[in-house]
Amino acid sequence: MPAGSAPRILVSRTDRLGDLVLTLPAVLDLAAAFPSAHLAVLCRPENAALAALCPGVAQTIAWRAEDGTGGLKGQLDGFDAAVVCYPKPPALAWRLYRAGIPLRVGTARRWWSFLFNEREPGGRTASGQHESELNRALARRCIARLGGPSEVCDRPARLELRLPESLKEKAATRIAQAGLPERGFAVLHAGSRGSAKDWPLERMLELAAALRGQGHAVAWTVGPADQAVRARLAAQPGNRLLENLPLDVLAAVLAQAGVVVANSTGPLHVAAAAGAPVVGLYPPVAACDPERWGPLGSQARSLTAPTTGAEPARFANPRVAPTDLMERIAVDSVLGTIAEVARW
Repeated sequence: MPAGSAPRILVSRTDRLGDLVLTLPAVLDLAAAFPSAHLAVLCRPENAALAALCPGVAQTIAWRAEDGTGGLKGQLDGFDAAVVCYPKPPALAWRLYRAGIPLRVGTARRWWSFLFNEREPGGRTASGQHESELNRALARRCIARLGGPSEVCDRPARLELRLPESLKEKAATRIAQAGLPERGFAVLHAGSRGSAKDWPLERMLELAAALRGQGHAVAWTVGPADQAVRARLAAQPGNRLLENLPLDVLAAVLAQAGVVVANSTGPLHVAAAAGAPVVGLYPPVAACDPERWGPLGSQARSLTAPTTGAEPARFANPRVAPTDLMERIAVDSVLGTIAEVARW
């Protein structure tokens, strides 16, 4: 890269929505280190609208691993650096190498890690660090190699979205169509895509009734994989559904919420990125630990289902965890946590 020129940097995060959101602090570090840089995010097509809302992002490249890397040919040309925050599949690392990107930053423990020429050692799973910090460590290496001020990574992780007025207007329309006040309503997201055990819908319905009893308007969001949940909610009169929202509009809607309560799933992290107070509900399973996967922000809280004295604090294998695990999170506990952060 010629001295004094603005770098072209690609950040790759090609798995789920929540994982992408927890990569955005690394993108913001890169934007702070190189204000004139051309920053691009490589992500799944359904997540591209969210990536485009991150300050500093000038381009998104949509790609699914299951489609193979042939469609990326030519799209990766001209970048000075690539930061690979999700290392799979190896074919992607090969494509970045073949594209001639001079600096390729990734993890060191895969057999294909030789395709990265700047590698972060150590395992991520047992690191004890939050996912956002693991991603920021990769960004730090990129910044240092490009001669930027790596001290931008020393500050607490930032997470924010830019929401233009046109997007806020679309959100206001959808909020009004759902019969909600302009702001300060509660949003409950009862489903997930199976990355963690869910709080039972019955408990979430009890929570909704309690919030309505306190005088708060309540709305529900459901994802494409949550059709069984949607059917149960739609069958009960009075449930307001916020559904079929484009991802960027969803972010703008959640930005107006008084609180968002969700399982460990993408919309929880989108809400936190949009600046909403959030309460995340987690199982005591090592792979789902909120210390790594919890929502970010001063208005974010995580509740983990309690274990008994005869059980480990965290189950290493979710298949041996009790089936009633998430039922142990009491509605009153969630209400108490909501009271700590909600903006009514």
